[in-house]
Parts: sequence; C-alpha cells; structure tokens
Amino acid sequence: VNTHAALRGLERLPSHLKYFVAQDLSGILLKRGELESATVAIRSFKRLPENKDGLPKLVDATTEILRQEDQSARQILERIIAEGSAESPLALAELIDLDIRNDADISPDIALLAETYAFELKNTPDGARLLRAHVFASASTAQFQKAFGILESDVDSLDEKTNRELVNFIFSKLASTASDPDFLTYYFERLPSIESRLNPKTILEMSKRLLDLGFADQAGRLLLRIPPEMQTEQSKLLDGRILFEQDAFEQAIARIDGINTVSASALKAAVLERIGDETAAVRLYRDADQPELALTASWLSEDWLSLMDPEHPVFGPVAQLS
Repeated sequence: VNTHAALRGLERLPSHLKYFVAQDLSGILLKRGELESATVAIRSFKRLPENKDGLPKLVDATTEILRQEDQSARQILERIIAEGSAESPLALAELIDLDIRNDADISPDIALLAETYAFELKNTPDGARLLRAHVFASASTAQFQKAFGILESDVDSLDEKTNRELVNFIFSKLASTASDPDFLTYYFERLPSIESRLNPKTILEMSKRLLDLGFADQAGRLLLRIPPEMQTEQSKLLDGRILFEQDAFEQAIARIDGINTVSASALKAAVLERIGDETAAVRLYRDADQPELALTASWLSEDWLSLMDPEHPVFGPVAQLS
C-alpha cells in the first residue's frame, strides 16, 4: 500500500464509501505501525455525517494501544463491549489480549461473554479470533477442562500457529496457577499427546513445577525437550537441581559450571554439603545469603570452630568458649 496515495484516494471517495474504507485503511496502517497516517484516516472517518453518533470505535482503541496508552485503550474497549454493537465481539477479543499482555486478571463475566461470542460467531470470519479469546479467558479463570475441550472440538478452526500458542498458554497457566491435584491430573492426562508443541519457556515452567512437587524424573525427562542451542542459565540451573535430587552430585556441579548467581552458589553449597565438604559449603551458603543453612553446615564440619560466625548471638560465644 502506497500510504500517501491511499490517503489521497480516500479523500476523493463519496462519504458512503469513505465510511467503510476509512476504517479498513486505518486498520491496515495501524498494523503496519504507521500511527500518524492511521490517525489521518480515522479523522477522515470521524468527520463523516454517517458517524454522527460519536461513539468510540475499535480503531480508537488500537491507536491507544500503539501509543502504549493501555488504560485509555481499556476504557474505550469496555465502552464498545457495553454498547453491544457489531464491534463488541472483536473489542472483547482485543480486551482479553490486552489483559494477557499486561498479566492482568480476567473476570468470570468476561470469560462468560467470550464463550457466548465464540459460540455465536463460530462459523464466521471472526470465529477463530473469538475461539482464541475464549481459550485465553477460560485458562485465565482456571477453567482448564473447558480450555482443553475447545482445542479438541474446534481443532480444524484454528491454524497450527494459533493452536501451539494456545497449548503453551494453557500449560503455562497450569504451571503457575493450578492447584497441585489439578496440575498433576492435567500433566499426566493431557501432556503426553501434545508435549511436542511446548516451547522452551513452557517446558521450563512445567519442569520447575514438577520438581517442586517431587517429580524429579518427570521434570528431567521434560526438560530434555529443550534443544542444547536454546538452553539458558535458568534451564541449566533447573537441570542441576534435578540432578541433585537424583543424587547425581558430580553431574549437578558440572551442569551449573560457569553460572555465577546466588541460586547457583546455593545449589553448589547443597551439593558440597551432601558429599561431606561442609567447609566449602558454608562459604558458598554465606555467599548466597543463606545464614541458617550456613549455620547447619558449620555444625556438621570438623572445623566448626573456625567456621562459626562469632557475631551469632547464641553459637558465636559457644565457639569462642570452646
């Protein structure tokens, strides 16, 4: 699209055509990031007698989002949704997207409205967009069974990219918000058939939750799905924790070699304490700002007198007396 030529052509159109073309053109320009040109098209639309109601339009909200004025965009979207107009379903989808990007809570009322619109518009050009919003809203409100059900029943309505996006979103929400029983139920029942669709971020979140629940073997197996070239310090550190829980101490140390963080120091200290090198463990626990663990390791060391913190209100004087 030649932007300047399109805007000139827009101004030459009769008003009844300009009413529709101006909205479409502004949307195209907004998607291309041409905010000022899109604003010109929107102003052309606003001046038309057909737009005499003066109500906010979806393009107004999109403009505010591109300007990073999310609060203003939210207010516009909420007004459009409340109107119950032809733009309300897409405004709802846009509001859900906005909340997802900002990690904001989605209310049950919004989730219910998304379900209603997704059903009503299922066989329309906007159907896939509303299905996507329905899955987002369902998973965000802990309706995981419903979210999985949508993917299964409407799989042909969604392209592969959207399907992967939704699978990862559901499992990410499971890892971060589901109760322990729900998380484990969906992990064992749902993951095996679709784990190949998980991206590294979701794999990391799922593996961490599994490890925290005591399923080190399952966490390690899932973590292997992250290709070597995509591994990060976080994934290596988590792998080190898994190896530690599996009593593979030398491998755990090797896995986190070169990682200089507080968490890595704490893990190295735990490994050293487990293999009997309490002296080195104490120093690392102190580096990791974990004085209680350092104190416990000090008592276990043969060199506990020199390791005991003289400033400790109870054990410092004991060590000095000894």
